[in-house]
Order: sequence, then C-alpha cells, then structure tokens
Amino acid sequence: DGARSDGALVAPRTPPKLSLFEYTIAGGVAGTVEVVSTYPLDVAKTRMQLVRGAGDATARTSLVGTFRQAVAEQGFLGMYRGIGAPIAAEAPKRALKFGSNEQYKALLRGADGALSTQRAALAGAAAGVTEALINVPFEVAKIAMQSRENLGKFGSTLDAVRHIVRTGGVGALWSGIEAQAWRNGIWNTAYFCTIGYANNTLSPPESERDALLRKFTVGSVGSALGTCFNTPFDVVKSRLQAATAAAGSGGA
Repeated sequence: DGARSDGALVAPRTPPKLSLFEYTIAGGVAGTVEVVSTYPLDVAKTRMQLVRGAGDATARTSLVGTFRQAVAEQGFLGMYRGIGAPIAAEAPKRALKFGSNEQYKALLRGADGALSTQRAALAGAAAGVTEALINVPFEVAKIAMQSRENLGKFGSTLDAVRHIVRTGGVGALWSGIEAQAWRNGIWNTAYFCTIGYANNTLSPPESERDALLRKFTVGSVGSALGTCFNTPFDVVKSRLQAATAAAGSGGA
C-alpha cells in the first residue's frame, strides 16, 4: 500500500518495461475485451448516427429505443454482427497508435527531456491520425455490418468487404478517411492532453493503489472529453462509410 510499518512512505514500484511485441499482445487482449463488452452499445450508436431526420419514420432516436429496436429486429446475438472487424483491428491499431505516440513524444521533447502538455496533445493528435491510416478499412466493414439498411444483405464481414471492393474498388475501403482522421486526432488530442496535464501538474502518487486509481480517473476523463469533442466527426464518418457499403447493394 506504499507505506512501511513505521509509517514512512515507499515509492510505488515502477511497472516493468514491455517490449513492443508484449505491449501489442497485452493491448490486443485488453482491446478485445473492451470491444466484446461495449459492441452492442456501438451498434446502437451507429444506428442513431445513421438516422436522417423525420424522413426515417421507423427509426428510433433514443439510446434505449434504438437498442430495443435492434434487439427486436436481429436478436441479442445479432447485436454482435460484424464484431470480427474491430477485433481484427485491435492489435495492429493499438500497436501503431501507442508506438507512434512514443515516437512523436520523443521528437517533441525539449532539450531537458520534458514534454509540455501542449506537446503531449500534439503527439496524441499525430498518433490518432496515424492510427486512422490502418483502421479505416476495418471501420468501413464494421459500419457495413452494423447498418440497419444492410440487415440480410451481407452474410459475413468478409461478404461485406467483397461487396465494397466489387462495387467501389479497393480504394472504397478507405472511404471517410478524412472524417476518421479528424475523429481520431481530436479524441487522442483530448486523451493524451489530459494525461500530459496530470503528469505535469499532479504530485507523484504515494502508493500503487493511488497510481492505479489516478490512471483510471485520468483515462476516464480524457476519454469522455475526447468523445464529447469528436462525435460530430464520428457521425460524418459513419454516414460516409455507410453510403459506401450501400452503393450498388440493390444488386448484391
């Protein structure tokens, strides 16, 4: 707990330094657990983002209403339709995002090795844009499978990918890349800026428990801020990518 029996504080242990391979595996496993846990909510989010005003009279516009409608139409297990795409993306995208973030931070550190909050935010933004380069095709496939309009059209994620490539070419897998780059960049800016601010202003944690609690709190705040600011770009991304999947679907 960070204290000896005589009451003196003991610095928390420094976590072991992981290799890029170990970090990729650990991040991929953690990311997969996250995807499986939150995917039904992600399906509901995508459906809400694709509602186009009053013209879509059958769609629901609340989270609870959308979730209920989705379960009624495709069953609870159907809420995991298309989950293979984000799971497949987890390890490579996390390795690229966090690996590139470390490289950008190294480039932006001052002569004394310090990294200001502003430069931490800039490194995060650059890492988010870099991540988008590899993650866009997985997002395009995921949106194709999540879209309500595509229920019954694609038997699998691979089927959706084949349709997109057949009707739009390989380049169609990168549709919406600009919106996704903005979405990722903004989220990562808020996330890594929050972490950088905490590292630069808060006193060191007094125990391993305090360190873990701080990481959880700071990460939660950074994630929430990132989502608040990047959602408009996420809506645009979802609509552009859904339109790509819908192209030529009448003949699919």
